[in-house]
Amino acid sequence: MRSHAARRGVAVPDADVLDHELPFLNYRLLALKLGLGYPGSAHDTLEGLLRAARRALVADRLPPRLALAHLAWFHVLAATPRRAVPALIRLRFGRGAWLAPTQRAIARLRGQRAAEGGAT
Repeated sequence: MRSHAARRGVAVPDADVLDHELPFLNYRLLALKLGLGYPGSAHDTLEGLLRAARRALVADRLPPRLALAHLAWFHVLAATPRRAVPALIRLRFGRGAWLAPTQRAIARLRGQRAAEGGAT
């Protein structure tokens, strides 16, 4: 990435960019929890990735609620046993499939209440 940025004339900080971006920290933590190898994985630890995530959250200046949600995700993922991580990933990233039935039920209830309210 650094050489590509140099060819484009884009300045990149000396520090590892992957230590400062939440998506990359998230992917690295996921891979570490799943036991997958990746460049630099030998040097990554749960504690180090959590510290980097906290620093990135402070630097990003996200709204407090969003920052807290990210922080909670990182800590829940770090604390989850390896055998449960795939289910946690499905829940986190496939939540549309989990939420869709609930959202349809709520919409039906709202429609029924609106119809009942209109009839009175």
